[in-house]
Amino acid sequence: MSKIDTSRYRFTPDKDTLEDVDLDKVDVRIDGKRYTEADAERDAEATRTRGLSRGGVSLSKDGSHSPTVTVTLPREIRDLVKERAKAEGVSVSKWLRQLIEEQVHAA
Repeated sequence: MSKIDTSRYRFTPDKDTLEDVDLDKVDVRIDGKRYTEADAERDAEATRTRGLSRGGVSLSKDGSHSPTVTVTLPREIRDLVKERAKAEGVSVSKWLRQLIEEQVHAA
C-alpha cells in the first residue's frame, strides 16, 4: 500500500492538478488519521448539502414540505443514535431516515 503524507503538500488550483485515487488502496493521512473512500463520500455529501436551509431539499421530490415523524426514546438510546450518526458524519435525522428506508425496503 502506498503512503501519502498530506502535510507535505499544498494544493494550488492554478498550478496543480488532482488525481483520482482509490483511498482504500492508497494510504492517505490527514492529521495522522487514515482518510478512506467512506471519508471522502461523507465529505462530498457534506459539501453538496452545505448551505441548504433546515430540512434541505424536499424529500417528497415534488417540492412540497416533507412530512415529519416524532419518536420518543430513552435517553441512552438517543445518545447511542447521536453517536452512531456522528461516527458516520451525518445528522441524526439523516441517519434515522436511512435506517428506516433500509428496513422498509427490506420488507
